[in-house]
Amino acid sequence: MISCRAETPWSAIAPPVAVRQPEILAREPLRVLLIEDEADAADLVQVYLTENREDKFQIEWISELLDAMFRLQYGGVDVVLLDLGLPERDGDKSFRAINGMTEGKIPIVILTSDDRPVSRELILASGAAEYLTKQCVSGFELRCALRGAVLRFRPISG
Repeated sequence: MISCRAETPWSAIAPPVAVRQPEILAREPLRVLLIEDEADAADLVQVYLTENREDKFQIEWISELLDAMFRLQYGGVDVVLLDLGLPERDGDKSFRAINGMTEGKIPIVILTSDDRPVSRELILASGAAEYLTKQCVSGFELRCALRGAVLRFRPISG
């Protein structure tokens, strides 16, 4: 049985308020690179990110890891939304590939079917901004996670 109880109770998080939006949130829309191989899942993300008209996202969907890595070379992405169950590389290998391509300069939010605590801990310890499971996420939670990732993100200096 899948437990949807998160460490952070989403019901306790207030929706974003326009008054406290820093510069990155004032620039609309937030540019999201969605890396997801399943069309139905990508469609659901699109619905979740567009269901609140006040919270704008520009979503670019790419279904293959290598195409996404190529796309990241051209910039113009505020946050990556990554599925870990990709055919080319699975799990932490896909995260490491994307994180390496961004050189740690773009926050990565994970949206996956893998609800195992060990996977979550490994990916978060490796530098992911957030780890969400497809079975449990709502549109509000997804929008908060993406905005929060950008707000909290500090690129690795080097």
